[in-house]
Amino acid sequence: MAVPYDPDEVDLLFIVDGDGWMYLIELAAVAGKTVLSLNAYRRYRCGNVGALLSSPSGEPVVAA
Repeated sequence: MAVPYDPDEVDLLFIVDGDGWMYLIELAAVAGKTVLSLNAYRRYRCGNVGALLSSPSGEPVVAA
């Protein structure tokens, strides 16, 4: 059984979806919910993982 997060224990949710979009969502915005459709939370997008994985020149970062 799914249980909502306790607002006394959590302030923010950080989510990375399958397309690499990152979301930082205030718990108050999802209070009582156990399932989220991220389309409804686009205003909480805080970037894309791809931006973290590229150099300033735009080239992908390759681990040595």
